[in-house]
Order: sequence, then C-alpha cells, then structure tokens
Amino acid sequence: MATEDRFATDLILRLQSRPARDLRAQFPRHAVVGIAIRGSEITKLEILFIQRATHAQDRWSGQIAFPGGHAEKNETDLQALQREFSEELSTSVPQVPVARLDDLQARKAGVDLALRVRPMLTLAPESTIQPNLSEVAAAFYWPLQELLSDSRQTQHQVQYDSLARSFPAVDVGRGVPLWGLSYLIVEDLLTRLLQEKYLTNYGAFRPWRSTIENSQER
Repeated sequence: MATEDRFATDLILRLQSRPARDLRAQFPRHAVVGIAIRGSEITKLEILFIQRATHAQDRWSGQIAFPGGHAEKNETDLQALQREFSEELSTSVPQVPVARLDDLQARKAGVDLALRVRPMLTLAPESTIQPNLSEVAAAFYWPLQELLSDSRQTQHQVQYDSLARSFPAVDVGRGVPLWGLSYLIVEDLLTRLLQEKYLTNYGAFRPWRSTIENSQER
C-alpha cells in the first residue's frame, strides 16, 4: 500500500468511530456525496471537489460541490455513491474504508428542503477521472491547508427575494467559491480532524454550522 493510501486509510478508520447524525426518520428522501481524500500526511491532504455544469434546471448549477446525487430506491449508500462517481466522473472509489459524516438537510435559496444529504468520507479514486461534461464542468483536488489559509477566506453574496445575505466562503480558484452545504460538510470534516488531533485549530476557516442551526431552531 502506498504511503498516501496508508495515511488516508488510517484517517478514515479513525473517523469511523465518531458518531454521525442520522436524519433518516425525518427525511426518507436523500442524496449521497463522497468526500474523497488522498495524501501521505495531514499537511499534504487533498480533497476532491467538482464544479457542477451550468443548467437552468439544476438548483446547484455551477456550484462547487462534492461528487454525488440522489440515492435510488433499494440502493445502499455505497451503491448510490459508486453509481454517481461512475456517472459524473467515469471512475469509482474503493468500497472500504468509508466513514459517515453528519447528515444535513438540503436547502435552496434559503428554504429548507425535504431532503437529507449524507456525506461519506472515502479514499480517492484509483483510476483516471474523466468528468461527464453534461453534469460536471470540472473535477479537481484542493489542499486541506488551503481551506484553512487566511488568504482564501472570502464572503459569498446571495440575493433571496429582496434580502441580500452574506455567507462565509473559501476561494478555490474557480470563479465561484466553496460555500453553503459543501462548506458545512468541510466544517464537519475539520471538526472531526480536530477531535482526533490531526489538527490543532481551524486556521482562518470560519465555523458557521452553529449559526445556521440556531437560526433554524428559531
């Protein structure tokens, strides 16, 4: 096993022991996304992102996201993830190890949807990635350390009806920043890395989840 595979495998196995929020009872409909990682040590860890293709019908058109999509009836989470990686990137991820992160409720234009998103931490694909351009404009690895860098922190402005809102975001060099649900997934991963002592702090990354959850409770 290559050094980077060994490190990433050990990391995923350690995170498997961490509890993950399960929203199946509240939201039977769900999507699965894969957080594929590679790297021989924490300072060299990279995460696979995609930039979604631009489609008027896609609620997340053009956004920075993780590979994945809706789970079909009778599919397991891993089966759905493998199918989505095949459809979007013409590749697959190793079936083990896999660690769940917290389920999240999807949102569109500030409105909660009756849909949960289940993030799954996996090893990076072993075969060449070839984006299906009808679904994915680009696929790229981004260093974890850059997600923590002060120079990469920014704000994303969104207009909801007549209300303008600003959200914390990370510039990943694609014209559109990492923000929203994908940002929250990254935050969850960083929190778990802190809990397992892989990291000592969030760097310049701005935790946002508690703000969102408190506003939803109100």
